[in-house]
Amino acid sequence: PSVQFEMAAHGVDLKLRDLSATWDTFDIDDSGELSIDELVDGFSFLLQGLTTKYVASVNYTLKRFSRKVEVSTDTALENLIAATKGRQSFLELAEQQQDAGEALDKLMISATATTASPSGGSGSAG
Repeated sequence: PSVQFEMAAHGVDLKLRDLSATWDTFDIDDSGELSIDELVDGFSFLLQGLTTKYVASVNYTLKRFSRKVEVSTDTALENLIAATKGRQSFLELAEQQQDAGEALDKLMISATATTASPSGGSGSAG
Protein backbone atom coordinates (compact mmCIF):
# COMPACT_ATOMS: atom_id res chain seq x y z
CA PRO A 1 0.00 0.00 0.00
CA SER A 2 2.77 2.51 0.77
CA VAL A 3 4.37 1.77 -2.63
CA GLN A 4 1.01 2.31 -4.28
CA PHE A 5 0.56 5.60 -2.38
CA GLU A 6 4.03 6.85 -3.35
CA MET A 7 3.46 5.93 -6.97
CA ALA A 8 0.11 7.74 -7.00
CA ALA A 9 1.81 10.80 -5.50
CA HIS A 10 4.13 10.81 -8.53
CA GLY A 11 1.32 10.45 -11.05
CA VAL A 12 1.44 6.70 -11.53
CA ASP A 13 -2.00 5.19 -11.01
CA LEU A 14 -1.29 1.54 -10.32
CA LYS A 15 -3.67 -0.84 -8.61
CA LEU A 16 -2.30 -3.17 -5.97
CA ARG A 17 -3.36 -6.21 -8.02
CA ASP A 18 -1.23 -4.92 -10.92
CA LEU A 19 1.92 -4.35 -8.86
CA SER A 20 3.33 -7.87 -9.31
CA ALA A 21 2.68 -7.90 -13.06
CA THR A 22 4.22 -4.45 -13.36
CA TRP A 23 7.32 -5.62 -11.49
CA ASP A 24 7.63 -8.60 -13.83
CA THR A 25 7.20 -6.32 -16.84
CA PHE A 26 9.94 -3.97 -15.63
CA ASP A 27 12.31 -6.86 -14.80
CA ILE A 28 13.67 -7.34 -18.33
CA ASP A 29 16.48 -9.74 -17.39
CA ASP A 30 14.27 -11.87 -15.08
CA SER A 31 16.72 -11.40 -12.22
CA GLY A 32 13.96 -10.86 -9.66
CA GLU A 33 15.43 -7.45 -8.93
CA LEU A 34 14.94 -4.12 -10.67
CA SER A 35 17.98 -2.18 -11.78
CA ILE A 36 17.83 1.61 -11.85
CA ASP A 37 17.60 1.49 -15.65
CA GLU A 38 14.73 -1.00 -15.56
CA LEU A 39 12.91 1.09 -12.95
CA VAL A 40 13.37 4.41 -14.76
CA ASP A 41 12.41 2.95 -18.13
CA GLY A 42 9.41 1.23 -16.62
CA PHE A 43 8.09 4.29 -14.81
CA SER A 44 8.61 6.49 -17.82
CA PHE A 45 6.44 4.14 -19.85
CA LEU A 46 3.76 4.14 -17.12
CA LEU A 47 3.60 7.93 -17.15
CA GLN A 48 2.87 8.04 -20.88
CA GLY A 49 -0.49 7.68 -22.61
CA LEU A 50 -2.37 4.40 -23.09
CA THR A 51 -1.30 3.91 -26.70
CA THR A 52 2.31 4.50 -25.77
CA LYS A 53 1.90 2.15 -22.81
CA TYR A 54 0.78 -0.58 -25.16
CA VAL A 55 3.74 0.00 -27.48
CA ALA A 56 6.10 0.11 -24.52
CA SER A 57 4.59 -3.09 -23.15
CA VAL A 58 5.24 -4.80 -26.46
CA ASN A 59 8.76 -3.35 -26.40
CA TYR A 60 9.35 -4.80 -22.93
CA THR A 61 8.01 -8.15 -24.05
CA LEU A 62 10.37 -8.13 -27.02
CA LYS A 63 13.32 -7.14 -24.82
CA ARG A 64 12.55 -9.98 -22.41
CA PHE A 65 12.18 -12.43 -25.30
CA SER A 66 15.42 -11.18 -26.85
CA ARG A 67 17.25 -11.65 -23.56
CA LYS A 68 15.93 -15.21 -23.20
CA VAL A 69 16.95 -16.03 -26.78
CA GLU A 70 20.41 -14.59 -26.11
CA VAL A 71 20.84 -16.71 -22.98
CA SER A 72 19.53 -19.81 -24.78
CA THR A 73 21.86 -19.18 -27.72
CA ASP A 74 24.84 -18.77 -25.41
CA THR A 75 23.96 -22.01 -23.63
CA ALA A 76 23.51 -23.86 -26.93
CA LEU A 77 26.86 -22.55 -28.17
CA GLU A 78 28.60 -23.66 -24.97
CA ASN A 79 27.02 -27.12 -25.31
CA LEU A 80 28.09 -27.31 -28.96
CA ILE A 81 31.66 -26.36 -28.08
CA ALA A 82 31.72 -28.97 -25.31
CA ALA A 83 30.33 -31.63 -27.67
CA THR A 84 32.88 -30.72 -30.33
CA LYS A 85 35.72 -31.03 -27.81
CA GLY A 86 34.33 -34.37 -26.67
CA ARG A 87 34.08 -35.58 -30.27
CA GLN A 88 37.67 -34.47 -30.94
CA SER A 89 38.89 -36.32 -27.85
CA PHE A 90 37.00 -39.42 -28.97
CA LEU A 91 38.53 -39.24 -32.46
CA GLU A 92 42.02 -38.82 -31.01
CA LEU A 93 41.49 -41.84 -28.77
CA ALA A 94 40.16 -43.91 -31.69
CA GLU A 95 43.20 -42.94 -33.77
CA GLN A 96 45.55 -43.92 -30.94
CA GLN A 97 43.79 -47.29 -30.62
CA GLN A 98 44.05 -47.83 -34.37
CA ASP A 99 47.79 -47.01 -34.29
CA ALA A 100 48.26 -49.37 -31.36
CA GLY A 101 46.35 -52.10 -33.22
CA GLU A 102 48.48 -51.65 -36.33
CA ALA A 103 51.67 -51.77 -34.24
CA LEU A 104 50.46 -54.97 -32.56
CA ASP A 105 49.64 -56.51 -35.95
CA LYS A 106 53.16 -55.71 -37.20
CA LEU A 107 54.67 -57.15 -34.03
CA MET A 108 52.65 -60.35 -34.39
CA ILE A 109 53.59 -60.68 -38.08
CA SER A 110 57.23 -60.17 -37.17
CA ALA A 111 57.01 -62.72 -34.36
CA THR A 112 55.27 -65.21 -36.63
CA ALA A 113 57.91 -64.74 -39.32
CA THR A 114 60.70 -65.24 -36.79
CA THR A 115 59.27 -68.48 -35.44
CA ALA A 116 58.43 -69.77 -38.93
CA SER A 117 61.92 -69.23 -40.30
CA PRO A 118 64.29 -72.18 -39.89
CA SER A 119 66.54 -71.77 -36.93
CA GLY A 120 70.18 -72.58 -37.39
CA GLY A 121 70.03 -72.45 -41.22
CA SER A 122 73.57 -73.97 -41.66
CA GLY A 123 72.10 -77.12 -40.40
CA SER A 124 72.72 -79.70 -37.85
CA ALA A 125 73.78 -82.64 -39.89
CA GLY A 126 74.33 -85.38 -37.68
